[in-house]
Amino acid sequence: MSLLTNISLYGLLGLGVYKAYSAERLDLYCPGEVKKYCKNLCGDNKGKYYVKGQPKNTDNVNELLNKIKISTNCGNSTVKWRRGLLLSVVICILISLVVLGKFPTGKEMFLMVFLTFIVIYFSFSYYEYHYEKYPIININKSVNYIRAKLKLDHLDEELVV
Repeated sequence: MSLLTNISLYGLLGLGVYKAYSAERLDLYCPGEVKKYCKNLCGDNKGKYYVKGQPKNTDNVNELLNKIKISTNCGNSTVKWRRGLLLSVVICILISLVVLGKFPTGKEMFLMVFLTFIVIYFSFSYYEYHYEKYPIININKSVNYIRAKLKLDHLDEELVV
C-alpha cells in the first residue's frame, strides 16, 4: 500500500477522532451555550446533559420532579457513536502494539477500527434499548404518579435537555 494511502487513511481517522473527542468533551463538561471548552465555565457536572437537572434547595416539588426526569434521561441523551469511535481507536491501537507488536498500515487500522466500532456501537445500542430504557420508563412513571398524587402540573418542557 502506498504511503499516500496510509497518510490519507490515518489522517481521516485522526480527523474523526479529533472531532468526536472535541464534541464529546464539550457535551460532557460544558453547558449547552458554551461552544469552546473553557476551564472557568466547564467541568464535572457542568455538561449540557447534567446542568438542567441539578437540584437547588430553593426548587419547589414540581421543579425537583422535573429535574429527576431530566437527570434520568442523561444517558439516553449522549451520542453513542462518538464514544464507540473513541473506544474503538484506543482498543485497536492497544491490540496493534501489544498483541501484534507493530503499528498497522492505514488500511489495516481503518478496517480494525471499523469492525471494532460496529461491535461497540451495536452493543451500546442493544443494551440501551433492551435494558437501560426500562428503569428510565419506571422512574418517569413514578414521577408522573407522584405528580398526580400531589396534583402538580406536568413536565415543564423548557427544562428538558
